[in-house]
Amino acid sequence: NIMVFNRGSKILQCAYGFKLGQLDIQPVKTYCYLGIVFALNGSFKHAINELRKKALRAFFSIRRILDTRALSTSTMLKLIDSLVKPVAMYSCQVWLHDTAILKELSKTDSTNIIKQAARDGFELVHLKMLKWTLGVHKKTNNNFCYGDTGRFPWALSALAQCVRYFTRVSLATADQGSVNTLIYHAFQEQKALNLSWYRTW
Repeated sequence: NIMVFNRGSKILQCAYGFKLGQLDIQPVKTYCYLGIVFALNGSFKHAINELRKKALRAFFSIRRILDTRALSTSTMLKLIDSLVKPVAMYSCQVWLHDTAILKELSKTDSTNIIKQAARDGFELVHLKMLKWTLGVHKKTNNNFCYGDTGRFPWALSALAQCVRYFTRVSLATADQGSVNTLIYHAFQEQKALNLSWYRTW
């Protein structure tokens, strides 16, 4: 398959005509590469939604295998952090900038971080699990759930991981042998274009 990225999220005429030998390469609107879904318009909403579904499946697998009613809240939260969070936050260094909470954090007058966090699919999964673990109604105030469990939105805990990755790539030099990697060249190109995700970081 082939993708020609564009803001209109349409399959452009120039996407047709690519061949591999005698085989035509078909243009597509989305493509999953290494577990991340890429869309024509560059948005990672599809990727975040797919990771949300996978995280929910992981959570329901825990409930199906274990008698979670016999587990304490702290034990259940540890299971969630060990078995579900890695699925939901997979490759967050790539897509975290495209979330509502990061866009809110990039504002100088940011005041609605918790409210914006609840707009992201992966954080809705987190809140759903917290409310189920606490045994409260699904419409319970999110702030109460964070407070009772002593937790923060997942995006905030992933920020440090993303910043470390950004710093490592941005400081890569020829001495480290990084200049021959695809990620290095892609980063330098997007830095030169001053794309929105780069400005966010």
